[in-house]
Amino acid sequence: LNFDSLGQAFTDRYDDFDGVLENILQMNVENNFRSNIEGPETTKDAIDWADLLLVTGTTLVNGTIGKFLGKKPTVFYGTTVAGAAHLMKWNRFCARSS
Repeated sequence: LNFDSLGQAFTDRYDDFDGVLENILQMNVENNFRSNIEGPETTKDAIDWADLLLVTGTTLVNGTIGKFLGKKPTVFYGTTVAGAAHLMKWNRFCARSS
């Protein structure tokens, strides 16, 4: 997974609530990628900074989805949020479905 490809066109930030992106962060450091993966302590600042939020559906399961709803334009991604996004009419992107 190469977060730097987005960084070539956009300034980006990534918040990692569960520590699952630590290996990706290490790969980014080793390859001199520009993207920053930050911890949950920076979420409010990142939301204030962002024009658009791309949010994983895992936030629905781990109880953090409320941090993102209604704050900024938001697009959810991932299968975890598919049903809820449809029912709640939230914006959702999935490259494998319509």
